Amino acid sequence: MRRHFPPDTSTRTPADRYWAAFMAAAMTLALFGVGAFPYVLAVTTGGTRAWLLGLGLGMLAVVLVAAVLFVTRRVHTAESRRSTFFRIGLAFAPPMLTAIAIDGGAASPLVLALLPPAALAAAAFPPRDAAWHIGPIVAGYGFLLVLGPVPPGWMLAMAIGVFLSVVVPIMVVRQATLQYAIEQERRADSFQRLSAVDALTGCLNHGAFHDALQDEIERATAGGATFSLVLLDVDHFKDVNDTLGHLVGDAVLAEIGRLLRSTARANDSVGRIGGEEFAMLLRATDLHGAAALAERVRVAVAAQPGVRVTVSSGVGEWWPGASAGQLRRRVDAVLYDAKRAGRDRVVCVPAA
Repeated sequence: MRRHFPPDTSTRTPADRYWAAFMAAAMTLALFGVGAFPYVLAVTTGGTRAWLLGLGLGMLAVVLVAAVLFVTRRVHTAESRRSTFFRIGLAFAPPMLTAIAIDGGAASPLVLALLPPAALAAAAFPPRDAAWHIGPIVAGYGFLLVLGPVPPGWMLAMAIGVFLSVVVPIMVVRQATLQYAIEQERRADSFQRLSAVDALTGCLNHGAFHDALQDEIERATAGGATFSLVLLDVDHFKDVNDTLGHLVGDAVLAEIGRLLRSTARANDSVGRIGGEEFAMLLRATDLHGAAALAERVRVAVAAQPGVRVTVSSGVGEWWPGASAGQLRRRVDAVLYDAKRAGRDRVVCVPAA
């Protein structure tokens, strides 16, 4: 399917954002609780049963992750879920490593707190992404094995130093890279939009309108819907250019384009398909509705202040099996009938 213009807007609603914020908060609290509970249990029981219960809690974390994945599948794409879990699910791993180092290094029962984020990464990500997520946890634990217990003051100083020398630069570079990618995508979208829009009138150009018409035929064929096509031609436009100049003629076309776009609905398409010829693709509209709209346009154009111009219109409703060329030829024929009958009028393709 070809891309439709104007570009699609985001479908994320405020409710989706509130739900995402709620799930992020719930995920953080749950992982903190699951991670901290083995340590509390170890302290209160003397450490005798902490490892066994900690492993059980690790399995519980996997179940929790699976449940959250199932729920968030309702409101997020796979990519957005990954991004959310990357930021939320593993955010507490560094402070947990710090607490482990202060508590006693690799021998601390608080090591069990690293199981939930590792389980989260294994459950929520493909193998390569999971390796990137679990890697820092494994590296941090290996560092603790070598370093052993660290006094709180030294650990705090090391944490601040790592944050300032590593984390902050990475965040800055990542943000700059992301901003650059967003800007490049925005420029590409802008270029693609401009390549499909007539600069003078703001309507779709001939090629883009033809694509929209072809897409609508495919959609109507698949879904059993209907639509109508309106072709409009500015009457005696050559006289306007010859007597008043091309600048005035351009202003007339621009104003007609603005009027057509303001008259059409958001899901309709308006195109300039020739010098002074326009077209309107009216989705889910039968012949009667399209003729009524074309008549409103005719009256509105004739009532415009300044240079007085009129338009002639041909209207036709798509019929099953008709191609874009067949539909346009029929509507073109009745447009010619409108001009031959005196112009400033709407003529419809006879109902089959």
